Amino acid sequence: MRRFCELADRLDELAEKYCLTAGCSKRYVRFTDCSMVLSMLMNLIGITMGFYNQYLAIADYYINEEPFDLFLAIVLLIFLAVPFLELVMVARISNQTLLETRRTGDLLQRLDLQHTDVRFKQVVNAFWLRVAIIDYKLMPLGLLELSTSLVNKVFSAVTGYLLILIQSDLTLRFSLK
Repeated sequence: MRRFCELADRLDELAEKYCLTAGCSKRYVRFTDCSMVLSMLMNLIGITMGFYNQYLAIADYYINEEPFDLFLAIVLLIFLAVPFLELVMVARISNQTLLETRRTGDLLQRLDLQHTDVRFKQVVNAFWLRVAIIDYKLMPLGLLELSTSLVNKVFSAVTGYLLILIQSDLTLRFSLK
């Protein structure tokens, strides 16, 4: 009985620390919202322009029969990989944070509380409730949630922009000939 009281005290202290940590991290995300959105916008522009420059080099080689600069293509590919990897890293970190939050709630729900003290049951249920009600979504400026689906959204936007740019370039190239 005394052991459950000690465990309940420790779990209560852990719940307070968890809520404090979650609150501080949510305030930090609000503090960095603008820089995260600007970084994503710059990555979107960088990825689009990187792919477009690769397209221009290939189109000039095949259509205008200009020499293909392999060194420039490799440099463009490296600078194209940097924003992509940053987006993947941010998406994976935020997705892992969401999964850990859910995992904490699942672990608390799975505790076998049949042979425990009443106070310990109350503390476990209160902690689980705190974990469950924390809406821990990384949504800078309320625009979009940072998760692994972010990479798909960015590349669908990049593909749309690239189609428009390539179509206008091909129209211009063949209208001049």
